[in-house]
Amino acid sequence: MLSSRHVTSNKMPVISATLLGIICALLIRPSTVYANYVSLNRSASYRNEQLVTATEVFSHTYYLPLAYSTATYSAPSSLFVMGKSPTPIYWGAFVDGQAPSTSNMQPGGVYDTFEKLVGKHMAIIHWGQPWIMNGNYLNFYTPGFDNVRAHGSIPLLDWGSWYLGEGKDQPAFRLSAIYSGTYDGFIRQWALAAKAWGHPFFLRFDWEMNGTWQFPWAEQINGNQPGDYIKAWRHVHDIFTSAGATNVTWVWCPNISSPVTRSMSSLYPGDAYVDWTCLDGYNQYSTW
Repeated sequence: MLSSRHVTSNKMPVISATLLGIICALLIRPSTVYANYVSLNRSASYRNEQLVTATEVFSHTYYLPLAYSTATYSAPSSLFVMGKSPTPIYWGAFVDGQAPSTSNMQPGGVYDTFEKLVGKHMAIIHWGQPWIMNGNYLNFYTPGFDNVRAHGSIPLLDWGSWYLGEGKDQPAFRLSAIYSGTYDGFIRQWALAAKAWGHPFFLRFDWEMNGTWQFPWAEQINGNQPGDYIKAWRHVHDIFTSAGATNVTWVWCPNISSPVTRSMSSLYPGDAYVDWTCLDGYNQYSTW
């Protein structure tokens, strides 16, 4: 789940209570699809995007077995908090792990197929990009961003500071290497390309940092130390700020808490460095 925060808040943001039980990386069956849900309480950059209605969502509960809040649907009060008026949301998906290439976005491609399956146009299209893959640094993917915008959707990119496929122990990608400046040239080049693209998008940088399972930016593994994650996040954010990439909306996304996760509050970079909050959670069982 994604939720916008109030910039003036002096406290760690609280996940939007109007979307109870909805989590950003919730596995949707039967397709290999991850769904993202964003509250309407958002920045002005996204005011003209298409919104989902609860009538449409509830007609597809087999694929999206979740509770939504909307101003046009009279749902049971138990779905909402303290009888507050329901609020429309953005709706989108991470589909089959596919990037929004031209072929994937064409009629009959994975995105068209998914939208026909659920009967709803996606307000958000979500995909991921590591810093390095197959030995190469990956540049800002302008064609993919263009494709998403032409589709009438908002891009949401997972941007991970790692070498994809090399495991969770990557000394070259310890958090200290990031905030000490090892990758400043690459980060700045990427930020300038994002600025040049010139349109708003969500950037979900180094997510699930409170876990231990697979990412070298998690503080509990890869030789990282307490406090390193906040330093790395702020360092990268500062480079984007200095590059003038103000079209980037920063999404901070821990995993739901468990006995092996680190405290979320110890990893939160601060209100000045986070625009939207998020939670990841996974269904690990064969049934819901």
